Formats: sequence, structure tokens, C-alpha cells
Amino acid sequence: VIDTATAVESILRQAILEELQEDASDKGKTKQKLATSEYTARNLKMTALFSHARDKGKNFVTLQYVKEQWKKKTDGSGGFAPSGVLLLDGWAATDSQVDIVLTMVEKAKADKSVMITTVQANRFERNFNRKTLEDTNYEELYAILVGE
Repeated sequence: VIDTATAVESILRQAILEELQEDASDKGKTKQKLATSEYTARNLKMTALFSHARDKGKNFVTLQYVKEQWKKKTDGSGGFAPSGVLLLDGWAATDSQVDIVLTMVEKAKADKSVMITTVQANRFERNFNRKTLEDTNYEELYAILVGE
């Protein structure tokens, strides 16, 4: 379990930037951020995390934060405003590497708090996508998706 993949992605990105900054410093230059083409190393390292577990036949769980997408305002002010759309924070390719994408939200119900899990996408049973489960656990979810 990696809690959170958002943090892992951030650490990898920073480590790669620091290596490039060191190289630039040796040449008398400065570097403030990664260029688009320099994200390849980060992408390869993130892919390797997922591939290693898959190659070893191990279950691999990552948690990832979401952030709100911001869009340019249409009122001519030139500013940005939250769109209400939530996106993965960190490595955007996570969805392409996993078998199941779940979102979990805590909701108050009567006098207790329950976790509502929504199956956003999965590679096992496509008819199960967008289903909502209340207070489920890993074993229940696995049995429903894989049929065991």
C-alpha cells in the first residue's frame, strides 16, 4: 500500500529536478523547474512501481488525492475559478496502470459516518462501473468484481 501516490509522485519529481539542478550548477547555470520533456524519468519510475507489483503477482494499492480543476473565467476578468470537477492530484496516468479506480467519500447518515465507495472504472466487470457501495471492505469488493 502506498499512501499516497500523490506524495510519491511529488518526491520523484523533486528528486529528478534536484539532479538536473546539480548538473546545471556544475555548468554554471540554474534550473527552476522541469521542462515537459524532462517528465519522462518521473513517468518511467512511476510506471515501474505499478509494473513491479503486477510482474510479481502482488496486489498493489495506492491512495491518491484529488484536486479541483480550475477553468478560465468567461466574464473577461482573465482570472480562474474552480470548476467543480475533481482530478487526480499527482501522476495523471495512474488510471491507465490500475485494475480498479475507486472514489471514497465520507457521508453522515443518521447518527453515524459511512464511507460511500463508487467504482469509477475496473478491468474485471465493466457493468459494475459507476456502482455505489456503502461501507464496503476490500474482501467484499474483490468478491463482487472478480466473482470469488
